[in-house]
Amino acid sequence: MTNTKPLQSLIATSLFISSTLCIAHDDFSIFVIPVTGKPTGDANAMEVLAGKTFSSASGVGLSGTMPNNGAVNLTPEATPQTIPVGYHNGSGILSGDANLTASNIKNGIRIFGTSGTVIQATGTATAVEVLTGRTFSNNTSASLSGTMPDNGAISIIPGTAPQTIPAGYHNGAGGVAGDGNLTAANIRSGVSVFGVTGSPDVVDTGSGNATPEDIVSGKTAWAGGQQITGTLNVQTCQGNLNGT
Repeated sequence: MTNTKPLQSLIATSLFISSTLCIAHDDFSIFVIPVTGKPTGDANAMEVLAGKTFSSASGVGLSGTMPNNGAVNLTPEATPQTIPVGYHNGSGILSGDANLTASNIKNGIRIFGTSGTVIQATGTATAVEVLTGRTFSNNTSASLSGTMPDNGAISIIPGTAPQTIPAGYHNGAGGVAGDGNLTAANIRSGVSVFGVTGSPDVVDTGSGNATPEDIVSGKTAWAGGQQITGTLNVQTCQGNLNGT
């Protein structure tokens, strides 16, 4: 069947039937135009970039719906991040960090495939508790400097007043002096010196006014801080008091 009307007057309705294109005309006549083959393919709209059209076994003139994300840049975080669905133009990047090294990661921890070697500092020491000239770390900071004075060997001689032992480090070579004369026999009765109580035999002889003539001959005594030997002769009297 033929039709003499121009092809452009055909209505825009067409169907693929097998390997021929059947075009319906407005007077219900049909042109049959041979074609080499019908569209093929299994792409769907989500698999074709948005804004583009395509044909597949499902039809012709279909529109793609795949999002065009352009360049997507991502920076690693502690939680997973979803890479947006759709087209990426190849200019996006996943950021790197030069500090992602074993020497910057705690020992026993693995970050993005890198195992740490850093020993985490612990402790509660403060600067005044660490010898001066030494460095240390605690559970809050690293590379701290000690300020405790280094006193070396401190020697102390006891006296009548208290003496302060200097704060800081003592190397163990210092000490408090002792005295072999710190005995009860050398301390006055009634007196305690560094915990040693004086002997009852040791008395204060500073007072007293006795003289040798006041002390029986052959006897000794202390008076005025001196030992005195008596010279008083004592005679034995016989008889009674009335002279008979």
